[in-house]
Amino acid sequence: MLAGFYVFHKKGYSGHEAPPQGVQVYSFKTCLRQMYFAWLDESADVQVSHDFEVLRDKQAYQFLLEVVCGLHSPVIGETEVFGQFKNFWQSNEFFYPLRQIMDSVIIDAKKIRGAYLKDLGGQSYGSLIRKMLKSPARVAVIGSGSFTQEILPWIYKDENQISVFARNMTTAGALKLNHEKIEVFNISGNKIDLPVVIIAAPLTSDEINSLVINKDALVIDLRGESSKDRCTQFTNYKDLSAFFKTIEQNQSKITQAKSLAIAAIGEMSQQRFYNESLRPFGWDDICVW
Repeated sequence: MLAGFYVFHKKGYSGHEAPPQGVQVYSFKTCLRQMYFAWLDESADVQVSHDFEVLRDKQAYQFLLEVVCGLHSPVIGETEVFGQFKNFWQSNEFFYPLRQIMDSVIIDAKKIRGAYLKDLGGQSYGSLIRKMLKSPARVAVIGSGSFTQEILPWIYKDENQISVFARNMTTAGALKLNHEKIEVFNISGNKIDLPVVIIAAPLTSDEINSLVINKDALVIDLRGESSKDRCTQFTNYKDLSAFFKTIEQNQSKITQAKSLAIAAIGEMSQQRFYNESLRPFGWDDICVW
């Protein structure tokens, strides 16, 4: 079954990629890559852009399984690609034997994820902050720049009440386009008395102390200068160095898990290819005398 399976792969996706010509293909895309799947016999004449990497047989299956398991994603082991592939799998009527191949990818991905990729811990500031919160939480985010844009989707996932305090009300207001439930306030003339405060703006510790009047709040300080300008006025204070330490610890665990998962996927792909090569037509090739 895997003999004849092709994956045409290209990193990036502009929406203008031309599919391989001369063969029926199925298109699957993520924000990082474009992939086409096909099953071909040796006589097929396929014309494909030189921009595409062409993988076949066991190597094609192994690569696809690694992608679906999140092993080629910026956040190793994330579930977003698996969810996208599952939707793709459910919404297409594949011809034989691609149906069996796609079914096998779903089955094997679940096995790999369950055995190697559970509870890896976060690698992003947003995922780590989310773990710190006891949802639903009332959260103040100071700043409306790129740092806030990065972390906001993570804390917005739960039933948290989020208030953004910013100097630039234009950028702060733009955040509501994707996160309608947040409230937006101008730093000028306001004080913060919420139980959780995330600092994602270049303020001084004196400015923060004046702005945040709840000294018992959980203060998560993401300023680069937090190591030299600590906010010592707060009883529950987490600075950037705490995040670096956690990410470093997680990275060691993640690197080991990724290595084990890739090795297991290689063995799994080899086994599927070998077993199916022995009986390429299923049980129909067994004769009863």
